[in-house]
Order: sequence, then structure tokens, then C-alpha cells
Amino acid sequence: CTIHTYLPSPTMLMSTAVPAPQSCDTFVYVQAPSLKGAGTLFGKNSDRPSGEQHEVIRIPHLRHKENEVVQCTYIGVPQAPETLPCILSRPSWLWGCEMGANSAGVVGGNE
Repeated sequence: CTIHTYLPSPTMLMSTAVPAPQSCDTFVYVQAPSLKGAGTLFGKNSDRPSGEQHEVIRIPHLRHKENEVVQCTYIGVPQAPETLPCILSRPSWLWGCEMGANSAGVVGGNE
């Protein structure tokens, strides 16, 4: 998997004028199928600290072994037999993600 990392500039890290995060917002707009160019739009902002390092990662299509367990931050959960490719955005220290989408067009974001 390829990891692209965004590193804030030293000026951003030293700024004291950045307000503290207040909330997350997520929206979905679904255009009626009867309209030309129908589609769906997903958007999300994050209330993560402004200096926190984030990664955008791509996870390929995978087939998993029977009885495999995924070790999350605090618990282990049974792994699905097969997972679709996806792109995720996440804080670098965290298991999981803030938002992402898979190859079937399923998107999500935490709140």
C-alpha cells in the first residue's frame, strides 16, 4: 500500500491564531435519477487538531484466511473473507479512518 503523508509547514505548527476544533460535519447529496447527470456527492470535514499528521492511504483488494482477526486500536474483530480496494484518510497514529470510500462506491465518515 502506498502512503502519502501531508506535513504542515513550520509556520502552521507555530501559529497560535488557529482556533480549537469544534465539531465534525458530514453531508450527502443525492440527485434524483430522473435528472440528467444524476449522482451522489459526499463531503466531510474533520475536527482533528490543525497540526496533526494525516495520511491518505490506498488498501488493495484482499482475500483473507479463515478465522483471521483484525487487531484494531483497542479490540480484535473477525476479518471478512474478502475486502474491496479502498482509499482512506486518517490520523497517522490511529487505526481506522476519518473518512474513506471503496471500489463499490460505499463512502463513510466518523462523527
